[in-house]
This record gives sequence, C-alpha cells and structure tokens, in this order.
Amino acid sequence: MKKVKIYQNDWLMFHPYPKPTSVDGYYVKLANKVLDVFKSAEFGFDLPEEDVKEIACAITAYFEDVISGIGMFKAFTRKHRELYGTPLPFYTVDENEYYEDEINEVDVRFLLWHYTQQTHGRYNHSVLNPDNPGINIVALAVLMLFEKEYESAPENEQFKAYYLPEYRYNEYYGLRYAMQWLQWNSYLFYHQNRDLREKEEAIEKDLTNENANAEIYDLQDSFVHNHPSPLLAIYTNEWLSEILTPAHPDYELVKSIGRKKKGVYLCTGEEQNNFCFRNLETQEEIVATKDSIAENAPLKANQTLADTGFIRFNNEWWMTGSMATFPYSEEVEQEFSKSNDIPDVIYQNILKKSENKHIHFFGNKSELHQFFYKVLETENHPENKAFDNVRNLLVFITPHGISIYPDICDYIKDEQNPYYDEKMAKAEAFSLYANMYDHPVELVYTLHNQYLLPDAQLKSLVGEERGKELIQGNAGFIMRYFYGEKYREALEKGTIQ
Repeated sequence: MKKVKIYQNDWLMFHPYPKPTSVDGYYVKLANKVLDVFKSAEFGFDLPEEDVKEIACAITAYFEDVISGIGMFKAFTRKHRELYGTPLPFYTVDENEYYEDEINEVDVRFLLWHYTQQTHGRYNHSVLNPDNPGINIVALAVLMLFEKEYESAPENEQFKAYYLPEYRYNEYYGLRYAMQWLQWNSYLFYHQNRDLREKEEAIEKDLTNENANAEIYDLQDSFVHNHPSPLLAIYTNEWLSEILTPAHPDYELVKSIGRKKKGVYLCTGEEQNNFCFRNLETQEEIVATKDSIAENAPLKANQTLADTGFIRFNNEWWMTGSMATFPYSEEVEQEFSKSNDIPDVIYQNILKKSENKHIHFFGNKSELHQFFYKVLETENHPENKAFDNVRNLLVFITPHGISIYPDICDYIKDEQNPYYDEKMAKAEAFSLYANMYDHPVELVYTLHNQYLLPDAQLKSLVGEERGKELIQGNAGFIMRYFYGEKYREALEKGTIQ
C-alpha cells in the first residue's frame, strides 16, 4: 500500500473531459494527500488498493465539487431533504451548523460510508454501520486536510461549465453521453459501472453468442436510461436535472425523459418522418422519428418484428440501443400477449378466502398445502424440496401472484405469527431492508409500514436503540439504496408509495 499513488489519469477518470486543465495538477496532489490519510487509517476492515485509490479520488472530487460550485453533492442533499426532511440519512444534522455550499464533516462521513458499502460491504454481502468508528476517524482527518486547503483551492471552471445554462442538452445523443458519464464516472455514482461490467462479462463469457457486441451495446444503453443509482434510487436523467436546477433552459427537457421501453414491436406502418410500432406485450403504440432509425432499416408494415427500445425525448419517440428484426407471425404475437398477473376477479376471490390478508404464516409444507387447497380449491400445490427442511414459511399474496418465502417469519412480530423469534429478529431482520435474499420490496415495505419489524437493527457500539434508529429511522433511504430498480418499479406501478 505504501507505494500506491494517484496519477493524472486516475484523477481524470472522474471528469468529463479527456485532457487536464490548469487546476487538475493541484487536485491530483490533494488526492494523494487524502490517499496518505487512508494508508495510515484503520477502517476496521481491509480494502483492495485500487478501491482505496478510487475512494481517495472520489472524496477529493467532492471537495472540488464544493469549491467549484458544480452542485453534485448539493443535488443529493436537496433531494434527500425533499424526500425525508433532512439533508443526509443516518446522522443528526444541526441545521445551524450545516452549510450546503461548504464542506461538512457529516458529508465526508456519509460519502465514506457510501464508498465502503459499495466496496467492502458489497464484496462481503453485508451492511456497514454508518457509525463505524474507523469511518468517523478518517472523515475527521480528511476534513482537517480539506479545511487547510479550503481558502486556497482553485475552482475548476471547465468542469463547472458543463452545468451552466450556456451548455445545452437539447440534442439526444449528446445528452445520452452526458448521462452515461454521470452514471459511470462521476464521484457520486461511479460504482454503478461495476454493476454494468458484471452484466457485460456474463454476455462475453458465452463464446457462442454471435450477437454479443449488439447485446452489450443495448445493455449499456438500457443501463443509462433504466438503472437508478443506489443513492435514493433516482434515474440518471433525474440526477442530471437536479444538478442543472430549474435555472437551466434544458432542466424540464432532461427531467421529462421517460424510461426506455424495451420489447418486441410490430412495425405497423411508415409515415414521411416516422415509423409506427406496436408493442406485442402491452399493445402500446409508438410513432418514432426516423432521425433515430438507420436509413436502411429492414422495416415493413405488418411484416417485421423489431426487438428494440424507445425513449421519449423532447416530445418525440426515439429508437435507442440496438435493433434486431425478424418476420412477424401470429404464434409469436400470442406468446408475447400472455399475462402472468392474476385476473382481478380471481385475485379478489383468493383474498376473500384468505380472510383479506396478504401475509400468512406456516410452520411446514403440509400447512402450506392445506392453505392452497382452501384458497385455490385444488390439490395442485407448489412442490419445492427446498421447503422440506425449513423453520417456517411466509405466503405473500399480490395481484401479480402468490409468493412463498422460507425462514423469515422469525423476524415478524405479529399476533397471527407464532414463529416470531425476538433474538433472531434483532440479529437478522435488517437483512430484509438490505435486499440480501431477493425478497420483493412490496413485502418489506408492507411489513415496515405495519410496524411488524420493530426489532430490525444494526449492531451499534452506542446501544440497541441507536442500532434500531439506523434502520427504522432511515428505512426509506435504505430500501431505495439496496432495492434500487425494484423500488422504482414498485413506485411506478403504485404497489408502494
């Protein structure tokens, strides 16, 4: 670790321009001073050298952001305040001593938690305590270093210029590139690039896949449009608009971009400036500008199916990502038109037979089978050998189906639940909030809002109440952070609020 050093190229990875400006040399030196603090620090856990370098660059980029008035971190605190009433999660912030336009110790503490959660926490499938003493000590040392530099640190005018009103975002491909940089390389969100690389590598491993390059390109495009950040589960265009603020002429344009609608579409016609499509699954009709479609695209009305995606930009539909075409057939259309949801009349009947309860508790598979016979009036029941040796089973009923989850009844304090175990709940219930075992966010949201997870907590040196406060008092932030895309999808479906 002693020989690790930050070079100019390491620093420029966190910037939207390829060549150094007159101030980048200063910040490279400062990043190395931060790195020296990290080298002598005791976080209480080990981090790979490359992660330590990146965190040193990222926390220095926060300082540069504040000094230059770029507004990235200010956008986060403003949005968190809008959602939860305070500028930051986890920590008590004295509003009389917190200045959004200046550096704050609590900002550094939070960012160090975020960076170490995205590295050490992710590698070890764990949740780091935001009160980690090592993080607090390092944050104070970094803040003292920044305070010494605060008055003399230069502004990065070139960086700031990307978010001034004079810099426009009214051209789709330029805007998409700006969003891509923000998501993959900015100091707040650069860890999302790792999520993307994991998915890319899974495609690359299939050596028989002749369409790997097209799939990766489409994945990258979908990632930019449809993958929200861990911070507040906000999409990239929403973050960019927050940074721009309403004072920017393209604020509403950037903010209004919808999600990419990926699917299989039938080309239904051609107009002078557009192609017309219909989604086989949702039946949604889209009229897309020809400016977004290759001139020689093999599209024929009612004959061509296109596996592609569309984005709504500036009141027009734009085809975005890759497009694969194949002949239309009624068989393909029928396959895509099938719905996995329970018809409403059946759903309401199931609820009625289950006493209008969405959540049910069972001690074994035999009890579960009896329940299914009662509500479905059939002896056909789910056979899963994984349920043979479990402590208990939870059934969750929604319009989208009936789901079964083993060994979580222990965490749920409900008078109808005989399997509640206070000791286990105190030790493990936090895992539901942190999406450790891929439970639906709707289930956790319901359990939390009905106060059925009162023992969920992190281990705290301060005491049990502080451990509960970290989870219970920040449940919304934590669920957004760990459920991400699932959280946003549930919000947009209306299954949570």
